[in-house]
Amino acid sequence: MAHMAFSSAAVNRSPEHMAFDPQKPPPLCNLYVSMLLHLGIETGRYSNSTGTLTGLEFAR
Repeated sequence: MAHMAFSSAAVNRSPEHMAFDPQKPPPLCNLYVSMLLHLGIETGRYSNSTGTLTGLEFAR
């Protein structure tokens, strides 16, 4: 399985490792879109993103 690691200080109520299907992982740019939206930067796409990462929650 493919894994992405996140700092527990930046992510709330989410595992530190999120498993994705290794045969069809989401584009890394989905993480960037998620982070931009969290920072208040409105964006619908970034490079080859297909949206945001599902299951990612940031601390408030």
